[in-house]
Amino acid sequence: KNYHKKKLESAMRSTLNLRGIIFIVFFASSFSTPLIVPTAAPTKSPSATTKSPSSKPNTSKPTSSLTLAPTNAFSNSKSFLSVPGDDVDPASRAIRLTLRASFWHPRKYNVKDQFFDAFAFMAVIFQSPTIAFYPLNVPFAFPSGFLGSSFALQETIKISNDKVIFFDKVIFGATLGPLLSNAISVNGLTGLSSFPQIYSSIGKFEPTSNRVGNTDIAFAARRLTSSISLLQAVTSLSQIPFPISSIVGLNTILPPQKSLTQLIAENRLFMEDFTVFGLIATDAAKGSVVEAPFVLYFIDNSPRLRPLAIRFTINNQQTYSPADPATDWNFAKSVVNSMDIVITGQSHLLSTHFAMNQICIASEMSLASEHPIYNIIKAACQNNYGILNNGIATLINDGGVFEKLLSISANAIRSKIIPFFANNFDWAANYLPAFVAAKGTANIPNFHYYSDSSALFNALFSFSSSILQSYYFNPSLISTDNELAKFIGLLSTPSSDLYLKGFPTIASVTSVSQIASITAQFVWTMAVKHNAMNSNAVPDFYSVYPFSPAKIGFIPPVKGVLTDAAVFKILTFNNVTLFEEFFTSLNSFSYGFATFYTDSARLDAGFNLPGNSYDNSAVTNFRWTLITLSNKITARNNAIKAANIEPVFDLLNPKKLPFNSFV
Repeated sequence: KNYHKKKLESAMRSTLNLRGIIFIVFFASSFSTPLIVPTAAPTKSPSATTKSPSSKPNTSKPTSSLTLAPTNAFSNSKSFLSVPGDDVDPASRAIRLTLRASFWHPRKYNVKDQFFDAFAFMAVIFQSPTIAFYPLNVPFAFPSGFLGSSFALQETIKISNDKVIFFDKVIFGATLGPLLSNAISVNGLTGLSSFPQIYSSIGKFEPTSNRVGNTDIAFAARRLTSSISLLQAVTSLSQIPFPISSIVGLNTILPPQKSLTQLIAENRLFMEDFTVFGLIATDAAKGSVVEAPFVLYFIDNSPRLRPLAIRFTINNQQTYSPADPATDWNFAKSVVNSMDIVITGQSHLLSTHFAMNQICIASEMSLASEHPIYNIIKAACQNNYGILNNGIATLINDGGVFEKLLSISANAIRSKIIPFFANNFDWAANYLPAFVAAKGTANIPNFHYYSDSSALFNALFSFSSSILQSYYFNPSLISTDNELAKFIGLLSTPSSDLYLKGFPTIASVTSVSQIASITAQFVWTMAVKHNAMNSNAVPDFYSVYPFSPAKIGFIPPVKGVLTDAAVFKILTFNNVTLFEEFFTSLNSFSYGFATFYTDSARLDAGFNLPGNSYDNSAVTNFRWTLITLSNKITARNNAIKAANIEPVFDLLNPKKLPFNSFV
């Protein structure tokens, strides 16, 4: 620990001495900063100047501890933003756009970039954080060109420095590490029952999922929080790749007088298939085993989602069910949760950081800083290049964080899981209602992620519509917006390096609502979806022992041989002293995801656009909508906490929801 602490402190100090690179990075990034040139306010049509916003501010204001974020310094700058057809100085606008866009280009992840390499080389000279290069097989791009590369490196250095500060403060400091060490000392770490006692004694750091444990309802509820990537309805018995007869006690588990065929007909049978990634035994990290389970769920008569069976496919060919001995069944659920950490982590990495970078780069290449779409997108793009760069360099690299903390090898992540999600990404399917409709999961009760996400998307859509309507006040301004046309063309043209499958074409975008759907879905993905799949989900649901372990060291070839003592040895590497250090660092790392969040990063704080009164009205409406939703979620969660049946789902409470993928 002392060795790593000194290394981190040295890196943190060295970043203060970037004299050689400071000029280049800040000179380059200055081109990406909106250039405000005082001009006369654009003259809108009479109908626009008298037009009221599409939705008026609420006069009945709900009370909440969610206070309004401060307004942006530009809020009183009248009519700074504009679309091309409504700009009073199009020539100056074109020059400013050229000065930035000409120096932004996309590059594939299997191609090195001369500008980035040059800047990174200078960073090495001055002992700045560096990144590893891995030729990833993904159909996405990273910023290139003089400005794109320098801007990406600037964010990379910033995120690297933030991580150094975090590790020093959280893991080696006086935040969580010492609390966990003390909790272990007081409670002891002698068996599976020790873990809940340790977690419950660390106060506000206690994971939400620890309070309900490893019940079947709690296990299934996790599929309805952030882990929805693989969950889908079963439409035919032929989809189940193992003998139904191998499910012990099937008739005692199912609702009375119900067969699997009847459950399928009523859309009450669901599955998760982890075999789609093609994992094999050698894909495990050193000292671990990897598994590819197939899981069945059903909706009982209460109605709640419950697990029905778990089939292993790599370490054995056993089918586990709730009718099996409790130790076997609980262990099987723990293995599923352990693999789910890997899958959800990579699904989030692809659908947010990788895929959304396409939109961030396209906006820099096509939209002037005056464009309202550019300003909405730019807020949500903040730090995404740096986050992704650091993730590639420190998480999925050989010997990196994932290999040390999880059961799967970095090579398997890069060669199998990342390509799977990358090649299956679809912009249209990323729209949540379309996604759950295609998966057949919309009818599942207590699907809080779906209900909260839908409400937040609707709020973002209304906000975007209100903003954009004040600029596209005449329909002709959409058809004549050459910047919008280029932006959409870069993302919808298959031959483009920035192509996103399923992205709408310019011919199909003819109204404000269609444009607002694009901006709303982008912000929803970067802020809402990201936070549910990563960020605060990590300390609350991932790596919570004993039912969601980060690493699995062994899986018996048959059922009926496990005891609680044997499972404890498997989870603790048969070396409690070694495991204590691993456990403390793992949970400190998990909690650290939440420490980057501050009120200044809250969802409503990122979109105080430098525009006119229409913008201010839209922002005000947006804030009160979030307060109302926060109150509703809080009331629901109080009821869930009182019932103590399922884990509290607070990941999408606007009180702690950021406006970008902040970590």
